[in-house]
Amino acid sequence: MGNRISVQLTGPAKIGGKWCKPGDHVEVAPEIARELATAGAVAKGVENVFAEVAPGDLASGMPGFDEAVAEQAKLLADAAVAAAVENAMTELTADRDAARTRAADAEAEVSRQYSQIMALEAEIAELKTALAELAPATTQDGAGEGSAAASAPKSARKRASEAKG
Repeated sequence: MGNRISVQLTGPAKIGGKWCKPGDHVEVAPEIARELATAGAVAKGVENVFAEVAPGDLASGMPGFDEAVAEQAKLLADAAVAAAVENAMTELTADRDAARTRAADAEAEVSRQYSQIMALEAEIAELKTALAELAPATTQDGAGEGSAAASAPKSARKRASEAKG
């Protein structure tokens, strides 16, 4: 009866007058294996039943040859597509993760810069206040602008540093 092929059933099947359960491994002739595959009663995948058919069992022009070749071509194409999709997804996922990291870094830098701006604005406000306090004193003393102008930045800085400390 030629070479026999070992298949795993995915559904119940009557083989040689005997009922077999899903999950059973049975050895059948290539013609029976093709019938089981057509009925959807055998496991599909790279280890398809037709992969086990010896070259002498099927030849061009024999019944089932075209179906066996088409099934193998479909399996190879499906495997190639699945591998290409997996590679593309891996690359896209890596690109997405890198973009998310860059975005998080940019957000952290913006936050740091904003904090620095707020600190500088507070310092400017303190300096303006100190300068405003010194300006009326300078005009009332009648002292020269040179002495008040020279001492104003130093005392404003001193007050600003005291306010921080």
